Amino acid sequence: MKALLPQLVRVGSAIAALAARCVPILLALASTACAGGATRAVVGDAHVHLSYRGPAALDALAAHGVDLVRDCGGDAAQLRGWRDEIARGERVGPRIYFSGRVIDGPKPLALFRLTVHDAAEARAAVATLDAEGVDFIKTHSALSREAYFAVLDEAQRRGLSVASHLPAGVSVAEAAAAGVDSIEHGAESLLASVIGSGAAPDVEAAMAWWESADGEAAIDALVAHRVAVVQTLVAYAQFTEQRRGTPQYEPRRRVLAFLVRLTGRLHRRGVVLMAGSDAAGPDAPIEPGASVLRELELLREAGLDAAALRRAAGPNLVDWLARAARR
Repeated sequence: MKALLPQLVRVGSAIAALAARCVPILLALASTACAGGATRAVVGDAHVHLSYRGPAALDALAAHGVDLVRDCGGDAAQLRGWRDEIARGERVGPRIYFSGRVIDGPKPLALFRLTVHDAAEARAAVATLDAEGVDFIKTHSALSREAYFAVLDEAQRRGLSVASHLPAGVSVAEAAAAGVDSIEHGAESLLASVIGSGAAPDVEAAMAWWESADGEAAIDALVAHRVAVVQTLVAYAQFTEQRRGTPQYEPRRRVLAFLVRLTGRLHRRGVVLMAGSDAAGPDAPIEPGASVLRELELLREAGLDAAALRRAAGPNLVDWLARAARR
């Protein structure tokens, strides 16, 4: 992102319309009203994939009062086109900030990827995305350690922020110390990284690890390095619900309950939280717009009060994007 983040002001009528439809979380988000019914409460979704769903996602986000989104993997040219059309008033939708293609290791059939095998290719991928004018870099789980740390280093050199679905062999503390700006997904990053780095053999042990002194040290690292966390609890909740009636359902419910508790601990310790849904393709159960409101409900269950919910819903994301713009 090369331009300064514009001031974001939401007209109160959209918030009021949603509240009238009995979406309780919006009542917590509707902050001090101004003359004429305007409000400065900002609602954002810090983790979407609009290119999988197409223009219908923009309509759904607008209908649910979402002001801005951080697209974490899609078609840069398409996303830029939509952003320009929205800015010109030709299309309804939120302000879009995007990473373009995700930097990842080999992963057959995955869409919107720049596949890299080593550090040199990783640096070249960052350069390619920088030339495409992306707002930030997104990494995914199949990167090698060598390639991942090369991405972080090259992104910092070029003044680009990095959002990471952590690679399997990289710990939270290592990523924080190396300069990652946000970590995406409680289950797939915070838990999976503990297993992938060899600190725990399975999910149950990984949950116990986060309750240990090592887990406390990892939280310390997130706070010390100002790393934001996007838990995407709603995504895990939806995938859990899909397993209802199967042997996987109860274990997943236990994991979800743990992730909600962990989110509360992160908040109390001072980790920056951003509300993100992982809303993606048309066959996924994670609906654009409605899903980020459900994410905020889960954050409330984790213990965030109204003021903290407002920060997670918008200002924390605005701050993250503005920090990227100042680099």
